[in-house]
Formats: sequence, C-alpha cells, structure tokens
Amino acid sequence: MSSWLNSVRQSESNILLDGVGPMLSPEEALRAMYHVPPVPQGIGDVPRHMRLLHLLDVRDFHYPPTIERQLQQTTTMMLWQGYKYRDPREKPTWASISGEAQRQGILIPSPIAASVEGLSGVGKTQACQRSLRCFRSQVVVHPSFPTLIGAHQQVVWLSVEVPPSGRAVDLARALMEAWRTATGSRRFNDWIERDRVRDGMRALDEWRQVAVSHFLGILHLDEIQNLFKLSSLRRRRSGNGADEAELSIVEDQLLRWLLYLTNSGQVPLLVSGTPDGIGALTKRLSAYFSDRGRPFQADRGRRNGVAAAALGKRAGTGLTVHESSTISLKRAAVGRLSGLVLKLI
Repeated sequence: MSSWLNSVRQSESNILLDGVGPMLSPEEALRAMYHVPPVPQGIGDVPRHMRLLHLLDVRDFHYPPTIERQLQQTTTMMLWQGYKYRDPREKPTWASISGEAQRQGILIPSPIAASVEGLSGVGKTQACQRSLRCFRSQVVVHPSFPTLIGAHQQVVWLSVEVPPSGRAVDLARALMEAWRTATGSRRFNDWIERDRVRDGMRALDEWRQVAVSHFLGILHLDEIQNLFKLSSLRRRRSGNGADEAELSIVEDQLLRWLLYLTNSGQVPLLVSGTPDGIGALTKRLSAYFSDRGRPFQADRGRRNGVAAAALGKRAGTGLTVHESSTISLKRAAVGRLSGLVLKLI
C-alpha cells in the first residue's frame, strides 16, 4: 500500500497533471457527465401548443450508461499513464521530443491507444466528448515551465473528425484548425490560409512537433473509417474469401504517421468509428507489423486494463465492453453488437 501511495504522490507532483485536476471518483464522474434539462417555470400559464417546445427539452436528458462511464475511466487512465512517462523535469522527455531518444538508446514506454466502435448514430462522438470534458481544462497555461523561459501552453486533449477524403492534407488542415480553436495560437495560420497544400505529410509532421512540444495529453480521432475506402470492384468480385476486407487505406503514410505519433511522440490515441472502420484499422496495422516481422511495442503484462472487470458483460442498455490483449494492435475476437464497443488496442 505504501509503495502505491508513493507512486500516486510522484505522479501528482508532475506539473502536467496540475492543471488536469484530481482523478474523479465514479460518483464524481457520473455527476460530471449526466445532464438534466431545467424544469420550466409557470408551465400552467404557458399555452398548450407552446408546451410542446418544453416537452422536447426532455431529449436533452442524459444519464451516462455503464459503457460511457468506463470510457471516462479509460481516458483518465490513458492521460495519467501518458503524462507519467513525459515528465518535463526529466531529460529523457526532452530527448524524446527532439527525436534524440532512440539515438541515445533511451527506452521509450509502450504506446497507449483505445478504440470506441459502434454503428452510426449510437452516440460514439458524444460519449468521447463527454469523457474528455471531464478534465478540468482543455488547455492549461503554465506561468513557468521546466527548461523553458516564460509561459507555456499545455494541451490536455484535442478531438478531430477525420475528413471524408481520408487524405493527409485534409487531416492536417483539420488538426491545425482544431489546434487554433483550442489554443488561440496563430502558429498554423500560414498553412490554414493556403488555398492548396501540396505536401500533406510535411504539414502533419509540423503539427506533430508542435503537439508533442505542448504535451498533448490525448488525441481523439473521430470517424476513423474515413481513412479507408472500398476496394476496387474487380477485387471485390474476385472473391478471395468471405473474410476478405472490402476497405483499403486511402493513404498508407497516414498509418505510419499515427504510429510515429504514439510511439516516438508518446501521445495517447483514442479513435472512434464504425465496426468496419475499426476492423479495417486493426487488421491493417496487424498486417503492417507482421509484414515487417516486429510487434508494435506490445506490452508485457496487463497494462491499462481498466475495462477488464466488465469484460464480456452486457450492460442493461445493450452496450458491451471488450478488451484486447494490450497495445499490440492485434484484433480482439469480439462479437458484433449494436451499440458501443470499447477496446484497448
């Protein structure tokens, strides 16, 4: 018990966690996520036909189901674990930011990632947004910061919808616009104001460098299925098997960029999308690494198993939680159910 308390105190002393606020208890998280619309006053004096407007306010009522509360716990654990290994007081942290970690032989912790899958309209985006907004602030301004002169902004989380095109240039623009909205920074104005960006990967790399240097806590990519497209009609007609995936990646470089962001950048990644999109992502990543004969820094142990207690249990809402082996990005053997499915990938 004493070693656990010492570990918690050490994590809480990390300046990156100061602005995040304390870890919420299940009861506190529940209060933070549920919403009850205000009760209209003087309803008896309101004409009957106008009461319908107040009646529609019932649609805004929200009581987070079990899966959503588990998602909130998962994002919290992802953030705390991510910041635990990115303490700005430590030299390896800055070596990782500058890209010198591998050259200096510094061991980089295993990346952290999770996925939320479900059919369109079941509430994936809202569930992720509510979970992320449980953190005290999206952007924290530090009057002073280790090794830096002056104030420094820390971005706790950022949520971006993957553009329908699935192209690097459009994703880079979406990330830069979301960054400007969250921080008020003009850092990417030159990129955003261009009529056409020719090198999308260069734009993504520049955004990554800024995000890592500002200690982005969690990146949420919504509608992840937009990274993929249907295979050609000829390939689909070839019928190579019932399990042959019909989705192919739009730009293969985007996968390598995401892996570099989570591996070297140490930015925890939360993705959400439809079952076919999540399936295509995990299958593509699994094939990517098996072709190269090396795993994706697979965890040795049961790290980040916050959903383990609910593994295989169906909640009263019909939503289900599943967990894969760890961060190996091997596809979990799960059934397809309507509703949300939360996985640590």
